Amino acid sequence: MNIKPIVAFFCGLAVFAAQAGVCAAFKPADLERVKAAYNCPGCDLSGADLTGLNLAYADLQKTNLSKSKLAGVQLGQANMTGADLSEADLTGAKLNMTNLRNAKLTGAKLTEAHFYNAVVKGADFSMADLSDALWVDGKKCKPGSTGECVK
Repeated sequence: MNIKPIVAFFCGLAVFAAQAGVCAAFKPADLERVKAAYNCPGCDLSGADLTGLNLAYADLQKTNLSKSKLAGVQLGQANMTGADLSEADLTGAKLNMTNLRNAKLTGAKLTEAHFYNAVVKGADFSMADLSDALWVDGKKCKPGSTGECVK
């Protein structure tokens, strides 16, 4: 039996899955870098558990944080310009005075997150849960606010 076609099929399937993001995950070196230096612009932290970390003032420009766990994280005054936070859990995160310009927050869980004085110009909040979040103007979003802060 010639197994070369079978091996080629499974190798091709693995390459396709990796390119499609099916097997994508954060890079351990990037996780260690952000924990040690609080800076990791352009890093891949997708799916990483950063729960409870203090990342105030961190440089996370264009960092991939999609599907990551950031509940309760302190991100005050961090630079997250162009970061991908899609489907991330930011429940109770502190994003006061954070630069989120052009960040992608689609489908993110932002319940009770604080955005006071944050820069959100160009940020995509579509399908994001903003229930009870403290918005940039200091007013609380109503429960059920999805995609935008309804006060």
